Amino acid sequence: MGVFLAAAAHAQAPAQEPPPSSVSDTHEGLRVSAAPWTSRAHYKARFPKKNPMDGGALAIDVALRNDSGQPLRVNLERIRLLLLPPEGDRQQLAPLSSEEVADLVFHAAPKNPTAPQRRLPVPLPRTDPRSGRDKQWAELQQTADDAGLHMDVIPPHETLHGLLYFDMAYQFDLLEDARLYIPEITVIGGDRSILYFELDLSKTGSAGGS
Repeated sequence: MGVFLAAAAHAQAPAQEPPPSSVSDTHEGLRVSAAPWTSRAHYKARFPKKNPMDGGALAIDVALRNDSGQPLRVNLERIRLLLLPPEGDRQQLAPLSSEEVADLVFHAAPKNPTAPQRRLPVPLPRTDPRSGRDKQWAELQQTADDAGLHMDVIPPHETLHGLLYFDMAYQFDLLEDARLYIPEITVIGGDRSILYFELDLSKTGSAGGS
């Protein structure tokens, strides 16, 4: 009887959301990995209320592990999300600031799932968001900032870890043909750069969004 009840309880338990899949690459002692967060369940721990997907933005969990023995610097401002659809225009998206993430969420028009979806270019035009920033806006902005990737120096045998945000205008299926491009990583105190990273996000199998 006890075994039967336990089995029934297990069968009724809700299925657990699998963790986000990641893709990684290594050059000259630096390992970079990226995991797009395309399910709302991925955001719950960090964003218990509103999350970037509510405004059509995507978070990518990025980790940079330096085992080269030398301090490295990554130029965060030059990182881009490359959208490379086989048909249509290609585009490079720059990372969003935490303020821009909060603006998208609290000033986004309601999404109509039955309306035809525009393809490229994204992001879609947005209205001026500078008014109406209230306590909820500030809470989300701070949460996004705390979770973001900010430090640009990677000491030897240390890892930088955080989120990068991109405005996908709800078109998360574009990740089927997307790459995370990190072009500028230099050795501090030296005169050389590490080969650029271009991570194929289609290999994570996480395009879509729910």
